[in-house]
Parts: sequence; C-alpha cells; structure tokens
Amino acid sequence: MPRKNRREEQKRAIKKKRLPSINLRVNILFTVIFALFLILLGRLYYMQVIDRQFYADKLKQNDSNTTITTSFPRGQIFDAKGRPLATTTTVPSVTFTRQSGITSEEMRNNAVKLVPILRDFIDAAEPTDYDKRDFYLADPANLKKIAAQLPASKQVDKNGKRLTEAQKYAIYNKMVPADQVQYQGDDLLAVELFKLMNGTAAFATTNLVSGDISQEVLAQVGSKQGDYPGISVGTNWDYHVDENNLLNPLIGSISSTKAGLPDNSQNTNLPSIKEYLDKGYSMNDRVGISYIQQGYEDVLQGKHEETKVVVGPKGEVKSKTVIQAGAQGKNLKLTVDLDFENAVQEIIQNAMNQIAPKNPYSKGVYTVVLNSQTGAILSMNGIKRDPETGEQTVSSALPMQSNFIPGSTVKPGTLTAGWESGVISGNQEITSQPIQLAGSNPIRDWNSNGFGTIRADEALEYSSNTYMLQVALKILGQNYTPNMMVSTTNRVKAYDVMRSAYGQYGLGTSTGIDIPGEETGQIPSTDKDNTTVANLLLESFGQFDNYTPLQLAQYAQTIANNGARLAPHIVEGIYESDDNGLGKEESTIKPKTLNKVNISQDLMNVIQLGMKEVVYGGNNSGWATGKEMANGAKAEIYAKTGTSEKPAPNGGWLTVNNVIGYAPGPSPQIAIGIMIPDLSEDSHINQTVMTQIVNKAVEMKVIK
Repeated sequence: MPRKNRREEQKRAIKKKRLPSINLRVNILFTVIFALFLILLGRLYYMQVIDRQFYADKLKQNDSNTTITTSFPRGQIFDAKGRPLATTTTVPSVTFTRQSGITSEEMRNNAVKLVPILRDFIDAAEPTDYDKRDFYLADPANLKKIAAQLPASKQVDKNGKRLTEAQKYAIYNKMVPADQVQYQGDDLLAVELFKLMNGTAAFATTNLVSGDISQEVLAQVGSKQGDYPGISVGTNWDYHVDENNLLNPLIGSISSTKAGLPDNSQNTNLPSIKEYLDKGYSMNDRVGISYIQQGYEDVLQGKHEETKVVVGPKGEVKSKTVIQAGAQGKNLKLTVDLDFENAVQEIIQNAMNQIAPKNPYSKGVYTVVLNSQTGAILSMNGIKRDPETGEQTVSSALPMQSNFIPGSTVKPGTLTAGWESGVISGNQEITSQPIQLAGSNPIRDWNSNGFGTIRADEALEYSSNTYMLQVALKILGQNYTPNMMVSTTNRVKAYDVMRSAYGQYGLGTSTGIDIPGEETGQIPSTDKDNTTVANLLLESFGQFDNYTPLQLAQYAQTIANNGARLAPHIVEGIYESDDNGLGKEESTIKPKTLNKVNISQDLMNVIQLGMKEVVYGGNNSGWATGKEMANGAKAEIYAKTGTSEKPAPNGGWLTVNNVIGYAPGPSPQIAIGIMIPDLSEDSHINQTVMTQIVNKAVEMKVIK
C-alpha cells in the first residue's frame, strides 16, 4: 500500500476513536447546564413564591424615609385691654415643592418663566456671586463648557483619589468667568427664584413670593402649573405691627423668610442655628430676633407639622404620614395698657418741650412705671435727644438700654451698705458738716454749713451728701476727722460692699426682665485706675456708677415691697390662638421674687419714712428736697430725688434730675423711676413729671 494511503487510514482511525470522547463531554456539559438551570428555577420559585415576604421586606429596607417640617402661623400680641398690637394674617403665595428627580435645569427654567409674571413681588436684594454662578451652571450647556476646562490632573486629590461630583462642582463654580454673570434686571430676579428653589429640601415646600398678589396673577400661575414643575398656588402668613404704636419697639422683630434662621454671630443672645434645628425648626423659618418676639419665641412660634415621606428606590413617593400635627402659635397679652402708655408719653413729651429750648445738652426724658406688688410693667417710655442736632427719638425700649448717673437716688442703698457692714445701726445720728479731706476741696451739702446732727431718715429727707460720705469712710474702716488722709487699703472691699447693697435693689445688675436686650449700666471694674477712693466717696451719693431707668424703677419697687425685689415682666398671660381675637386664657405670668434685701423690716421702715419725709417733710419741712411733688398730688407719694452734678462741655455744670418713688403711700400699688439727664439749669421738672404720672395713674384707675 502506498505510504500516502497509509497515513490517511491512520488519521481516520484516530478520528473514530476521538468522536465518542467528544460526544461524552458535550453530553456531560449539557447535563450540568440543565441541572444548574433547574437549580436556578427552583431558587426563583423559592424566592418568589415560598419566601416572597422575606424578600419583599428586604426590598422595603431600600426605601428612604424623609421627614418634612412645615411651619404654622405665628401667635399674636395684644395690650392689657385686649387690643391687637401684632397680628397674623393669611396671604396668597406662589410655592415650590421639590419633587424627586427634578433637575437644576428645570428649576432654572421655572425661574426664567416666572419672573415676567411675579416681577413685582420678588425680593430684589442683590444675590451673591456664588448664587449667580450657581444659576449660570444650572444650564447644562454652561456646565459642560466649564467642566471641559478642568484638566484631568485637577480631578483627583493629593492622594490620587478621584474627586466626587460635589467637589468638582465647587471647583466649577469658582471657574465661571465674572463677565458671564453680570446679570441685570429680570436675570437677577431669576437668580433669586432659582436660589429659593435650589435651597428647598426634597419634598419640602418653599414660598417663592407672598403678599398682596392679585387674583389675575394667581390665575395665570395656576393655569400653567403643568409648565412649571413643582410650582403651585398656596397661602402663607404675614405679620403686621402698627408702626404708630408706642409699644412697637418693645414688641421686637422677626426674621424674614429669605433670611430664615438668624446667624447669632451678630447677636449672641440668640441661639445658634444648630440649636434651632435641634428644636425642629427649618432653615427658612421666621423667628423672633429681639425683645418680646425673641423672649417669647417658644410661645409665639407655631407648632411645626411633621410629615414622614417614604420614598422608593426609584424616587417614587410610596406614602405620606403626618406624625405631628401643626398648630398656630399662642397669643400674648401684655401688662401695658396702650392708653396709659400714650398718656405717660404725652407727659414726658411736654416736659421735653419745656427742657429743650433752655438746655442744649439735654439727653432726653425716660420713665418706667411698675406694679409694685407684681413687677408688671405698666408703662415704659423714653425720649432720646441728640445734644448736637437736637433730634429726638421716641422708643419704649430706651429705658432698658440707656444709662446715666443716678445722683442721690442711691442713698437708701448707701444706708443699706452701712447697716449690712455694721458701721451704722438703726436710725443712727451723724453730723452733717463740710467734709475737708487732705489735698481736696471741701465737700458740702446743699445747705453749705450742713444740717447739724441728723438721723438716717433725715439724711434722705435733706439729701445729705456728707452723711453718706461719712458712711462710706466707715465702710473703708475710718472715721472722719478734718484734713484726714484717706487710706486705700480697703478700697476694693468697700466697693464690693456698696455695690452688693445696690445690687440687692437691682442697681448695676440684671433686673430679670422677661425679654432680652437690657443693659445693666456702667460699672467700672475695681482693677481699673478710675475706681479710686475718691470715686468711691462720690459713689456713696450717686456720682460714679451709671444705671438705667428700668433699674431705678425696680429699685423703687423693691423699697415699696418691703425689700422683695421682683423681676419686671411685660407679658401678663398666654392665650390660645384664635383668629377672632385674644382667645382663651391658658396661663398667667406669676410674680417672680429675685431676692430679699438683707436688712430688717425696722431698717426698711427707716428708708420708707425718709422717702415720705422727702415729699412731706419731717421736723423741718422747709428742708424737704422733694416737697414740690406734694403740690396737687392725687395720691400720697413717697420718693427720693437725685440731682447730681457734672461738668458741662463748655464750662459750668450740668445737673441730672432723677427721682424714684411709689404711690399711694403707705400701701403702694405703683413704683416709678424717672431719669432726666444733663440739664443746664437747676430744675425740679423731675418732681413735676412724677406727680403728673401718679395723677394720671389715679385718673385712669391704674391706682385703684
């Protein structure tokens, strides 16, 4: 057989031997595949039929839960007679609800389309550069163009890790050329609308504009809602405070929807944004930022409605459940009767009209009237005058923010310091005489030769500076002798003793008023150079530390109340919300005792006797320093005047005409503090104002 044929025969023999082996392998492979297919079918059957609920529950675990917080209208504020001072009204609005999947481009288009319709209602405040660039990048074409300019080397961090989309976007924003965002007119308004929409949390609703929007505009928006994803017509609430109301400054202000939660870096009395958020507030909530609005924020702020939204893995809303019902804020009733507030304002304005022509350095007139038994503020009035321009500013907040030298009104406090430190006792007699200290001019009483030997109550009646100065020397550990050198050894201790006594009456410390914003006076630290022994002696008759009119009123109230210092409060009660008025009373503000002056009732009686004699005289009524208050008074007044002096800018002297008092004595119902600083002439207008306020209180039945 030829060699070629032999090789072919051998190949055919080998092929016949391999074929059964290949077929066997193929059959095994198909068998394995078929078996795996059966296992897969079995597994699917098990998952979809037998254990379906288990995997359904697993799927639900991929759902996300979002809580949406919605604010409700703020509570209203009324005066003591139930007249509205700050009211809430419902107003139409155009809103945006951020649905799942909405894009920046869609929100940008919304803004551009809405501007021609809502132009007159959009806040035209200048947006930030970041906001302008954000609006620019909301156009996909612009974003693509800027993104293409970012080199690959800038798309990784220093460790070579790729930046997130958020990190790259922050870079894109900075890369936008300034000449591309020189927006004007309607474009700026569109930036503002886009910012509001883009800042809305998922499924939350934001008021884009609200107020006096015409029905035509609302209808125009409503008819095209399909063209504006997330846009709809709704309602919002507006807060109105009568600008002509004298209590308006004390009512305070609230933040705008645009400002939302305030940054407390400018007002450290406010909570931090985190503290607000922890309480359940939203970033765009309006909150009280001063005075009553801030002090009673927790009451006035409506209860937020909280809705739990369950969102599926594809962004679909599966359910909405209200987990906390919302409610309108509570109403407040104030302690101040607006009629009495207006009447007191008229009294001090008349006084200011008399003062201004003759007193170029006058800084105004300030008064506070308290209920002496409860601490309720019955009126708080202030006229601030600019000595340079003569311009006058009227504000009910001024008496808690302005501070002046108190003058001789502090003398009951100086007696208290003497009694507490044990350097005088009872109604002790001390010789009223010119005080000559080494190296200084004599210090005299207004009766230059003194009043002779006088008691503590007479020292108040005659307003003896030299009696009080000798008490201060005793607190320093020294008795007066002519031409003596005053030791400084106990200077700091003496300051502490005297200021502690004054503080028990509310002088130089917080009054505890129920709203924020009060000043506590000017009290130099004892480590300062000007807290000398000389100034300590001046302190004893009210010519060093400065106090506020509110502090003087609390001082008078404490004496009237036999030494019990009460916190002033301007809110009388909290009421349920009611669209038709004040509503049903929920709770009242009870008197709060801050402290009791640390002297016996017998010693307090000495002070009260002295204050009676200031007005009506004792053994020598001709020396009573406040006798003009008795003229025409319709109730008995107990008082202490304060007419300290200080140098005038262009020579001469300025007098501070202050007075504290209460009425009717000896069973007081009201306490009053009056400060009239920097008069160029010796005047008793403080006494006139005191009597006029007391008489008005009688006429208007504030005193019953």
